[in-house]
Amino acid sequence: MAKNYKELTDFELVKLIEEGDIKAFEEIFERYRMFVKNIARKFSNENNRVEEILQNTFLKVFMKIDQFKKNAKFSSWLYTICKNEGRMFLREREKYRKFKNIEDRMDHFERKENKSIDEKVELKDLKKTVKKAISELPKHYQQVLKKAAFEGKKYQEIAEELDLTTPQVKSRLYRARQKLKEMLAKHIKYTSY
Repeated sequence: MAKNYKELTDFELVKLIEEGDIKAFEEIFERYRMFVKNIARKFSNENNRVEEILQNTFLKVFMKIDQFKKNAKFSSWLYTICKNEGRMFLREREKYRKFKNIEDRMDHFERKENKSIDEKVELKDLKKTVKKAISELPKHYQQVLKKAAFEGKKYQEIAEELDLTTPQVKSRLYRARQKLKEMLAKHIKYTSY
């Protein structure tokens, strides 16, 4: 006799998912999809970003289902995962914006009238330093950084293009930014008065 997954409790579905039952996972997904989407919308109004948070949330649920405490409410656990994914999205978006705008800001400052020669030389030097620092990064960091920061590509797009997983892309991007930050910090330390 076939199971009617719609009649099962969250707890029963979780047990089945732990045993590898994909249909049980599909039922949990359908049951909570709108719940997660509504939470994700608090972090972004862009449909593709909401979908990204939704997918990452359910991916975490699937991968960490064994960590669900059976005495807890499933929806509370799911809410926590989604909220954390949303916060991670906001942090990554902020880092991305800051980095992406470096060259735009430098160009803006260059166009400003009445700049002194010293300021122009300093700005040109900083631009060279940033470009040099990027070129000194390992190739696998350069690839991910350029695609994210200069081409504006999303993690999933980069992952597909470079044949990586999304977590690998996030990790490489984080490490690339950290290395770049260290390199630029050294430059600032040596050039400040």
